Amino acid sequence: MGNRFGTDDVLPGEAPARNRDFSDMPPAFIEMGKLDAFRNEAVAYALGIMKAHVPCELHVIGGVTHIFDTFPMPIADRAFEYRSYVISQP
Repeated sequence: MGNRFGTDDVLPGEAPARNRDFSDMPPAFIEMGKLDAFRNEAVAYALGIMKAHVPCELHVIGGVTHIFDTFPMPIADRAFEYRSYVISQP
């Protein structure tokens, strides 16, 4: 976003939690670590989607940070397996 970061020039798709109307959003699967710097924004986005009655699955995984799934650990493997399962559903 460069020098637009934090301004009103940021587009809704670039910072989706800023949206006021979520009714036209697609179904979402949102997953982040509890220690993720973007956690609160991701949760706000998920809540906006849910309040608009758009299907949304939210996972906040305790004890891990942003990009936790790039590290070799059992919780990352389980998250990847479940995410793959959700994506493969019709």
